[in-house]
Amino acid sequence: MESLLNCLSVSEIFQILTALLAGTYFGGMLYVTVIEAQSREHLPIVSHWEQWCSSFRRAGKLMPLMAILQAITSVGVYMSNIESRDQMIWLIPPGIMIFLILYTLIFMMKLNSSLLEKDVIKEKGLFLISSQSLKLV
Repeated sequence: MESLLNCLSVSEIFQILTALLAGTYFGGMLYVTVIEAQSREHLPIVSHWEQWCSSFRRAGKLMPLMAILQAITSVGVYMSNIESRDQMIWLIPPGIMIFLILYTLIFMMKLNSSLLEKDVIKEKGLFLISSQSLKLV
């Protein structure tokens, strides 16, 4: 392992890390969209909401961290690859990740926070939960 690291340049190490982090982020998003959403589809709405809250709390810790690390490593590739003519392409992934984080904070945070409230079903009713939580999944 040590000899492999000695063969790689800093730019190549950042490229590998960027690819791994982007793949992990994409895999998490794909799993949530395709597998988790389908597995909750036929649950009663209260169980659906409970499962969504649990998944959202877990993903809420990991996914932003993955997005930020992926953006940082991509900028690292850009900065360590000064002589390359295609280095500007490495600024696209951090731009996308920053956009996703800002979009979530600006447009989705209020809705997500309201759906995570403990007494949301009693206060806002099952209809709101069913219509909103199904859109988020």
